Amino acid sequence: MPLRTSWYKRELGKQSLRNVGWIGIIYFIGLFLALPLDIFMRASNDDQVYYNDQVPPLFELNFEIQFLAMVIIPVLLAVFLFRYVQVKGAADFVHSLPIKRTTIFNHYVLIGLSLLIIPVLLIAILLLSLDLVIDIDQYADISSLWSWIGITIVVNSLIFFAGVFVGMVTGISAVQGVLTYILLLFPAGIFVLALFNLNILYYGFPENYFYANNLYQYSPLTEMVNMELGLVKGILYAVLSVALYFFSLQIYRIRNVEAATQTLVFLKLRPIFKFGVTACMMLLGGLYFGTMPGNLSWTMAGYVIGSIIGYLLAEMILQKTWRVFSNLKGYLYYVAITALIMLVLSLDPTGYENRVPDTSEVERVYFGDIPNYYEDADGNPINEIGYLTDPKNIEAVRRLHQQLIQSKQMTTSNDNTYRPIYLTYKLENGNKVVREYSIKNEQQYTTYLKPIYESKEYKEIHNPVLQVNSDKIDKITISPEAEGNRSQAVILDPAQITTFFEQLKNDLYSEKYESMIKPSSMSNIRILMNDNSERNIQFKSTYGNLKKWLIDRNLYEDAVTTANDIEYAVILANQGKQDVYKLFQQQVKNIALNKLIIKDKNKIQSLLDNTIIPQEDDFVIGFYFEDSNYPYIKSIADTETPDFVKNYFK
Repeated sequence: MPLRTSWYKRELGKQSLRNVGWIGIIYFIGLFLALPLDIFMRASNDDQVYYNDQVPPLFELNFEIQFLAMVIIPVLLAVFLFRYVQVKGAADFVHSLPIKRTTIFNHYVLIGLSLLIIPVLLIAILLLSLDLVIDIDQYADISSLWSWIGITIVVNSLIFFAGVFVGMVTGISAVQGVLTYILLLFPAGIFVLALFNLNILYYGFPENYFYANNLYQYSPLTEMVNMELGLVKGILYAVLSVALYFFSLQIYRIRNVEAATQTLVFLKLRPIFKFGVTACMMLLGGLYFGTMPGNLSWTMAGYVIGSIIGYLLAEMILQKTWRVFSNLKGYLYYVAITALIMLVLSLDPTGYENRVPDTSEVERVYFGDIPNYYEDADGNPINEIGYLTDPKNIEAVRRLHQQLIQSKQMTTSNDNTYRPIYLTYKLENGNKVVREYSIKNEQQYTTYLKPIYESKEYKEIHNPVLQVNSDKIDKITISPEAEGNRSQAVILDPAQITTFFEQLKNDLYSEKYESMIKPSSMSNIRILMNDNSERNIQFKSTYGNLKKWLIDRNLYEDAVTTANDIEYAVILANQGKQDVYKLFQQQVKNIALNKLIIKDKNKIQSLLDNTIIPQEDDFVIGFYFEDSNYPYIKSIADTETPDFVKNYFK
């Protein structure tokens, strides 16, 4: 009767453990310090007790240690376990053994997985044992233990098999380690580079939309930074791990022993590597130089410089020498193909830039100067506020969109004077059309912006106080914006609160576009609700109904800063469009500046009525109170400047 030989080769296992067993021990120690020991030390300190929802999940305890271990340990195992295939002598010896390659490969994989999984299970056992002695729920959410075990093992396995896969296609251990991280980060990295360059190529491309919702999902490394891994993604990672295992095994079976010390062991992979590195470096060069002034020209220079560096770098890695400068024939082919691709893309064959949904296709539309498209892990909107549903408003947004396309104002990333515009169409069929634009000359779009801003629906969306019921208000406080003015008007009487709120609503509903976009404010209105929440809104000089109401009840002087509160005003010409605060610092330091000092109360009041929140406008005004050495700084545009100021500075 023939003897059955054991599948497991004990000596092979011993040899592997001698080489990499220390990595498993280090991993166990790291997890022990991060979890059981940390919880035990917290238990010995009464000040470290958490309560209710403040108790952190296990991943949050010393997350830095856990994350670094998850990122580094699997790659170290993959490099050191399969070090023998990268060293010619070791490769010859191992493959001369009377053992099938499949068996050898599986032995090393099994050892690697064991050193990743056993420490996790031991830590789990320690945590459960510790929970029998002390109540861990006071210091960490023990209910997250099973999730922690599953996520840690799945992510460790994926990173490990990624390292093994790379090790099968390269013959240098250092290259294996570097390429493993490049492979893991490649989807997220190429995603960022593609977004930036598409933003340059296509006017209106919503670069920030994709950054906000999708970026971290494209790499296990970035995804674990956010401590998010749902069931679907966990299953996907497990499937990818199995796929990488089978790919690695098949490559290992056909890999030549002589390939040790070669950067890439298969000749057919070398052109892919070479031109892949060239393309990535080209996009990276465009990203880096695209942040410079003169955006487009620097971006094109970045493409050229980056592609040359990438091509030469890839050649140096493949040939293991720096003497590659004479071998540029392949680069010329790359330039020709890339130029053709760029030409085709620039022609916008899909009509992306000019696509505006028909009104009949649109269910609702978001229009604003801040993005409103953040989504949770399941793709559901976090904030649905801000969508316009009135057909008139939808059509008005469409007309604005068409005008934006027609005028096509190209922006530069270093110019802060551009105003962003975000558009999101929710279509009847469930799809979305998202665009981002920036405009510099806002007056050019006044005809298109005015009907949107002045619509009742838009005002109710962007002024939450219009949704407030005056019966639920306990108190209204109106405080002057100027820090030097200590007065305030307080309204407590329910009847006065009701009439005050009616006047405020009338002013908001009747407010014109020009006033809405003007960054002016005299006071802050603080509305305290009976549920202890509060609403805040700025009181502007254009709110005539509210102003009259306050004057009739002798509250106006306390509610706003008037000329009677000001001792004098200092006006400076901001010819160089400097920072207004730096300009006044120069004045405080007695630097010789051409300045106008105003003490006439009527003139001071006219200035107060027309100034706005400090900006780089033509004139800067500092209002000085009697008991303060620090000015209340405002600015005023040339179109709003009184003649006595213009005449002085002429």
